[in-house]
Amino acid sequence: MWQEHANGSEVTKRLFVAEESLARGVEIPSELWRLMEINPDSIALVLCTDDGEPSEWSASELQELKAAGQIHLHQSRFVLKETTN
Repeated sequence: MWQEHANGSEVTKRLFVAEESLARGVEIPSELWRLMEINPDSIALVLCTDDGEPSEWSASELQELKAAGQIHLHQSRFVLKETTN
């Protein structure tokens, strides 16, 4: 994670970097997506374009793409935990 700062101290944006592209799929923790939903103005992903160059995607942009059906969330992991009765 990287951070942008204002006035040398205040964190204005948190940047999460992945070497994947939206076209090939990007795996992020569900907690990160939840944070992006809660506070979309302060979080962005830096992903690769098809030619390997970095590109910043704000949480707001990604949520708009999801709402328009241009990206989909796929559950990739489940936690199995034994319960006791």
